[in-house]
Amino acid sequence: MKRILSKLWLGITSLVLIILIIIWLFQVGLLNKFYIQQRTDILLEEGNKLASLFLKSSEYNSVSQEIIDEINSFTSSYNMRILIIDSNSNILFLNAPQPEYPKKANDLSEQSFSKSLSIFYSDPDVKSNISKGKPFIIQNNPNGLSRPSIVAGVPIWKDDKLIGNILLTSALAPIEETISILKNQLSIISIVSLIIGTFLALLFAKTFTKPILRIIETTKKIAKGDFESKVCLDSKDEIGVLGDTINDMAIQLGQIEKFRKEFIANTSHELKTP
Repeated sequence: MKRILSKLWLGITSLVLIILIIIWLFQVGLLNKFYIQQRTDILLEEGNKLASLFLKSSEYNSVSQEIIDEINSFTSSYNMRILIIDSNSNILFLNAPQPEYPKKANDLSEQSFSKSLSIFYSDPDVKSNISKGKPFIIQNNPNGLSRPSIVAGVPIWKDDKLIGNILLTSALAPIEETISILKNQLSIISIVSLIIGTFLALLFAKTFTKPILRIIETTKKIAKGDFESKVCLDSKDEIGVLGDTINDMAIQLGQIEKFRKEFIANTSHELKTP
């Protein structure tokens, strides 16, 4: 019976451990891929939305206020750079501080503007994909920036003519730091869950095997001829049915034993009587 208890305890504990491993796999191992995929979908969705708004305008050499409002609303939730260019790569819009003129060598706004442009133009892959006129996604680290970025490009087509491109870039959050924090948190949760799961598994195993122990004890008594022994179980499940069956069996065996004794007594009496 100790083997059944051990098997149940080890089985349930193993199940808890497997669940924790799966959680680790998805929350830590796949977090980076999931995060990048989610951010990629957001960039492409917003790029297509802006392209649709751009086509609603009758003038393709400027950006409507509706597009600007949409960009402002979108970037208020996501820290992104959005660039809109025409078919000749002329800048129609860039949500970055514009340089003031006349230019000054130490003009901070000009530096910010140039840095924003470098995010889009410094990567040869970005230039190459812009010329193809197809949607694209690129992960890059332009100019050795501290954080890698995702660059998404959405072409604007009108009657089979490329009239512009929308480029969106998003700096990837420090995902390594997030994963490190998540690992520490999951470590604590895993240890606590494993301890609680092991305790509950042992408690469940004991609860499950307790009626089986009663059945074994009663059947041993019945095997020794104690047909008055009963299995007292309150459960109505299969184990309870098994206990009731053993009780019925004990009654039947008791009756058979009674008939056997009566038969032997009568036979002995007849043989002794002349």
